[in-house]
Amino acid sequence: MMIVVTGTNRCDFTYYLGRVLYEVSPRVVIIDNSYSGKLFNSVLGPNSEDVGLAFNVKRSDITYLKDVAYSPEFFEAFDFVVIYEGETPDFEEIDKADYALAMPNYEPENIEKVKDMPENTEYIMRDHAGKIADKALFALLDTSKDRIIGSIEYSDADYAKYLGLIYNGKQKPAGVSEGMRDALVYTVAKLTDGNEKMAAKYFKKASKL
Repeated sequence: MMIVVTGTNRCDFTYYLGRVLYEVSPRVVIIDNSYSGKLFNSVLGPNSEDVGLAFNVKRSDITYLKDVAYSPEFFEAFDFVVIYEGETPDFEEIDKADYALAMPNYEPENIEKVKDMPENTEYIMRDHAGKIADKALFALLDTSKDRIIGSIEYSDADYAKYLGLIYNGKQKPAGVSEGMRDALVYTVAKLTDGNEKMAAKYFKKASKL
């Protein structure tokens, strides 16, 4: 299954998603196809001499790759291929995905980038800021409300853990906000058998590693 996460310059959700999906099946690969390479470089290690040179690294038995073109033959070796695109969607790549998740914040320029997404895309907003922001969102995004699954409130804890990830190259899902946890559980259930109770168990197992 090919999954694309796009519309956000924060790589934490994609990283956690990979950790939780690993509890479903160890045959998972995380690919950073973003312009910044933030996810891959974070996992590689900010002080690594290979930043900008390496394209393959393994951490906690999960393979992370950088700048990988679509390849059905290669992807078939995995149960889950999770692609992080950063804040700029690759519509051609998303069209080929089994599922796509757009996660912009409420800034107009970020919402504009994820307008007119393919039908395989759902939305979970980042850094929710109240009803005024919701009104602006619906006006700018111009999509059916049933595709907007929910939102993740801004959380100091989530941001601190995100900084820990990009500085230390690893981070447990344990201690994330309720909104982040719920978004992860929903997405894992969506990608598996639809059972959120089982997805919550996978999240709990990933949080202990």
